[in-house]
Amino acid sequence: MSEVTNTAKNGRVAVRPLTLKERRFIHFLPTAPSITEAARQAGYAQPNKNACHVINRLKNHPEFTATLEAAGLSTNMLANSIAEGIKATKKYVWKGKVVGEIPDWKARLRALLVAAKMAGYLK
Repeated sequence: MSEVTNTAKNGRVAVRPLTLKERRFIHFLPTAPSITEAARQAGYAQPNKNACHVINRLKNHPEFTATLEAAGLSTNMLANSIAEGIKATKKYVWKGKVVGEIPDWKARLRALLVAAKMAGYLK
């Protein structure tokens, strides 16, 4: 599969048309419980493996970003959610009473892992 955009000889960037599976993947993504399930519904043979590759290939495609924004999944919303996760706290209970809040290190780690994967630092 080629990349989403190709630079023509005249210097213009041309967006390649999406394949049928890619269009189906984009269609199922907002309503599927996971990206793996969206890939499965789109007809990919190995949805666990293909889902991440498809997301990485399509992340800059105008149709992909428009579909995510229409579903309320804009880049800013995702960044804000990750930022909230990095600051996550949980209630500290002692003898049945809430006595304060402490950092939720497990939630913070998950948010950092998601951020690192989105930035391309981890696979």
